[in-house]
Amino acid sequence: MTQYTATRVLRADQRTIRDILLDIGQLSDWNPAVHSIDTDDQIAALGKRYPAATRLPGRAFVTYTNIQADGVVWRLEAPGAVEEGRWRITDLGRTSEVTHTMVHTGPVFMLLRHTMRAVPDLRLDRLRLRAEGGHASALHATPASGIVLGGRVAPASPGDDVEL
Repeated sequence: MTQYTATRVLRADQRTIRDILLDIGQLSDWNPAVHSIDTDDQIAALGKRYPAATRLPGRAFVTYTNIQADGVVWRLEAPGAVEEGRWRITDLGRTSEVTHTMVHTGPVFMLLRHTMRAVPDLRLDRLRLRAEGGHASALHATPASGIVLGGRVAPASPGDDVEL
């Protein structure tokens, strides 16, 4: 089991952030690990397994396992890989502190463990753009150039694929 965590303060209230996290139909817009979710649902249903196309090999499913006012937990399952994605949202008034933790198990994530350190940061930056009215597509990563954050490049090791 490997765990990665990052925290950001977002200029959005707790409900706005939670609503974005629960918008299952738009998950792939800001979480590039997910290419698409096979659903007509607008809001994720607790315990429902959603078929997903992801960057992982094989058939995958996303299941929301805990939904509270101050946080969301989902589980991404694919052959040889399980991710528990935890989102804790602390209301600070006009802003919110958001902590994202990924817990990985399985041989696929064991092989990818060195490429995952930046992923919680990347997801939080994309969530920030979405919550604050920007476009998550302005934030991307490439193996050769590193992570691009608002025009700045954060170095990545050649061959790393951190766009999850």
